[in-house]
Amino acid sequence: MIELTQSQISTFLIVLSALIAAALTLDKVIDLIKKWRQPAVNIQDKLAADKNRLEIHEKQILGITKMVNALCKAEIAHLTYELTGGNTDKLQEALTTLTNSTIDRSH
Repeated sequence: MIELTQSQISTFLIVLSALIAAALTLDKVIDLIKKWRQPAVNIQDKLAADKNRLEIHEKQILGITKMVNALCKAEIAHLTYELTGGNTDKLQEALTTLTNSTIDRSH
């Protein structure tokens, strides 16, 4: 039978402890790499939020464009009225368009 000395047993335990510590460290490193590779934010959720924000901005831009067009029509009607000396039909039409555009914009 092989006799083990206390020195050999302690060396074996030290090596075994080092191997266990290395395995645990390697496991933690692998978990850390997996977490690092996963995105912090779900890409699909981010895309859905961005699409919603884009749709809201498109609606706002469309409303602003309509309002600017109504203001331009009103100014053209006003200038035409001043230059021609009294075409109130165009002024009334511009007023109606501008009023409707303002009411639509406020909702």
